[in-house]
Amino acid sequence: MEVLQEEGFVMIVAVPLETSKGLNSRICEHFGSAPLYAVCNMDSGRLRIMENSNSRHEHGQCNPVDVFAQNSVDAVLCKGIGGRALIKLKMLDIEVFVAGGLSTLAEALESYKKGLMRRVESEDACQTHDCH
Repeated sequence: MEVLQEEGFVMIVAVPLETSKGLNSRICEHFGSAPLYAVCNMDSGRLRIMENSNSRHEHGQCNPVDVFAQNSVDAVLCKGIGGRALIKLKMLDIEVFVAGGLSTLAEALESYKKGLMRRVESEDACQTHDCH
């Protein structure tokens, strides 16, 4: 696997979640419809799990991006993301990485820390909520 992260990792990352069980929380299949998001400071280890008040929406209309900008998020680790959300994140200089095949928040953070994730490209973006 080609490592595409630069040396040194981003300090604050967000991960869409299905459950709220700390590091054992399950990663949600799709960024915008996740009921929860974890915001993790990779230096301090501080973890905050917050509700996604916009989890039920039409495809392409999710808006957690603003919350991430307010929380100084530098990167998102996710299994699936729509094209509009990906564009919005990139416009805010928030990098997006693929967390496919990983199940828990702990696995995603460890993989990211080790530089094993690749960046999401536009062709990776989901076209519908049923893309997984």
